[in-house]
Amino acid sequence: MMIGYAMHGFGNEVLNLFHKMCEKGLTPDEVTFVGVLSACNHAGLVKEGQEFLSQMKSK
Repeated sequence: MMIGYAMHGFGNEVLNLFHKMCEKGLTPDEVTFVGVLSACNHAGLVKEGQEFLSQMKSK
């Protein structure tokens, strides 16, 4: 779902889904981070993309 949103330019929806997923205690995997980074790329969210890239290293 995240990658679909990302491909169609709904970057903020992807970020909201990611935060909800983490709040529920779900651990993001590689595919999740690809979707989030793709959404940041398509939406021009450079700062947010850099923050998620840092999270990938720690998670």
